[in-house]
Parts: sequence; C-alpha cells; structure tokens
Amino acid sequence: MNEVSAIGVGTTWGPDRAIVTARDESSIARYGLFQGAIQPSSVVEAATLERHARRQLQESAQPRLRFQVEVADVEPGRFRDYDVGDTVTLSVPGARWGYRGRVRVLAREYRPADGVCGLVVEEEPETPPIVIRQDVQEAG
Repeated sequence: MNEVSAIGVGTTWGPDRAIVTARDESSIARYGLFQGAIQPSSVVEAATLERHARRQLQESAQPRLRFQVEVADVEPGRFRDYDVGDTVTLSVPGARWGYRGRVRVLAREYRPADGVCGLVVEEEPETPPIVIRQDVQEAG
C-alpha cells in the first residue's frame, strides 16, 4: 500500500470518527496508487492514527529486495561484528545483474560444518517524504 487510511474508533461515520490518510507520493509515481485501510484497536486520536499510518507506509510503500546469502567469517564482516537487526553493506558483483547496497539482517544461521553463516537480508529502503491528510467532515 502506498496510501493508507487509518480509521479511528467510533459508533458512527460522522465527524466524531477521526480518519487520517498518509500517502507516499514517490511510490505512487513509480508503481501507481495502491490504497488500503487500517483500524488500530481503541485509537481515537488523530496523532496516534497518523503514527500508525506512517508505520504501515514504511512497511509497504516501497518494494524491497530480499536476499538469502552465505557469508564467510572474514574481514570486514566477521560473524561477531553483526547480528539480526543490524544494517550492513551487501556486495554481489558475480550475480548476473549485480547489487551493492545497505541491507538489514533479518535472520542468520551458523553452520559450523561448512564454516559459513546463512543470512536472510532485506534492502534498507530510503525514507521517502510522507504526506499526511486528516479528513474532517463538516457537521450539518
């Protein structure tokens, strides 16, 4: 999703129910508009809805590459130097298309028999500007 409406708790769809919409304009320009809605439980405040909408956009607006790789315990990336959640540089020059960029370590598995560590990493996205709009319904 690159446009997310966060809907507050309410008993009607009138002005007492807050709705905040967040958009990732760069994602919309690149991939087209993909809309979605979330309704966090027990949330009524617009500022809290905005935080939920922003978090959802950060997770879904920009597709990310995910890799499964095997790494050796050598400099500059010794096994002890990184863990799950860390961001590291991945360089894959031998691949058909090649890749070099920052990735976040999602999972790792040490295989002592092979002397390697299997990693699942995901491309670290750039933080695009997010536009927030609060829908306010006129009473009457």
